[in-house]
Amino acid sequence: MFKSKKIKYITLEEFNEHLAYCKKYKNIVYSERKQFDSPITANLVVKTINVYLTYRKGMHTCTYALRLDGEGAMQKTSGVTAYATLNKYYKVPDMSKIKCFGKETEIINGHSVVSWKIESAIPLLYSNPNYQHMEVEGCYEYDLVSAYGWALTQPIPDTTQKPRFNDRVHEGEIGFLADGTITFNSIANVIFPLMESPFKRFVAKWFAEKKSDDIERSTKGKQMLNFAVGYMQRKNPFIRNTIVNRCTMYINSLIDENTIYCNTDSLISKVERKDLNIGDNLGQFQIKHHGQFRVVGFNYQWNGELPVYRGVSKRWFDEFEKKNKREWNILLDTIPDDAFNVYYYDDKKIKIIKKEY
Repeated sequence: MFKSKKIKYITLEEFNEHLAYCKKYKNIVYSERKQFDSPITANLVVKTINVYLTYRKGMHTCTYALRLDGEGAMQKTSGVTAYATLNKYYKVPDMSKIKCFGKETEIINGHSVVSWKIESAIPLLYSNPNYQHMEVEGCYEYDLVSAYGWALTQPIPDTTQKPRFNDRVHEGEIGFLADGTITFNSIANVIFPLMESPFKRFVAKWFAEKKSDDIERSTKGKQMLNFAVGYMQRKNPFIRNTIVNRCTMYINSLIDENTIYCNTDSLISKVERKDLNIGDNLGQFQIKHHGQFRVVGFNYQWNGELPVYRGVSKRWFDEFEKKNKREWNILLDTIPDDAFNVYYYDDKKIKIIKKEY
């Protein structure tokens, strides 16, 4: 999709109203590739679960989204709002306006030199091959409490300072490699000095909201912390890469021979981990599950519950169980298909239709 300032989840009726408007006034393009942000173009992406419509009206571009499985996405804020709020606590330097990163800007010995372009950090995803397609009893799932919130309180790169290039990282500095990883003690492509985090008050405010018993306040608190970091990739990838990599490096340091699965903010072990700091506070670990664990690739299932299956709606598994009157087993059953979606896109009518059962 072409660049949009925000993604807004809306109702079926609202989505069809936008489709009708675009059908009448826009040229609808079906593509996930970034399109030129033209006033006469609308971009429509239909995926297995989500459908996205992006277009410009007046001076504003927005992406509208709808879940075809009928699950309402509780979105209480947006990336741009969360990032704008973060900037009230600390004005994050806008690195997207600095042309030296990733563009030919310098002439050395008569040749133009391209400065290092830093890739986006990839969140951790690990699955132990020794336990693939297995059912293991007595496992524990440990979740890092507000992983991004915790990382936001750690020292960050001071990107107001002029960086050094292709040198060794010294004490009190942080280095960035071209693949999006960070280092504190080796050669790096781009190096900044570290500074005490200016985001601590922002984290304290929204982590307190996240801990609220009110589901809407709790959801907004979680989204404010996560969306602010996600949006930062557009404005300051060095800080965003620092946040993601700190979580990855922390979880990586805890992997041992009993680790079955882990990602950026959780770890699943076949034995109890008494070395972890257990609690409800920022940066501590919560025990989310205990018992029977089944794993296939990066997908898993606890105690016969609905599985966590990447790219597949939980509703599909729920409907499968209702229809077949038995538990869906990740080790034995095939993935239910999108016949269990509530809506489908009709490319003739250019409309989202509710299925009739």
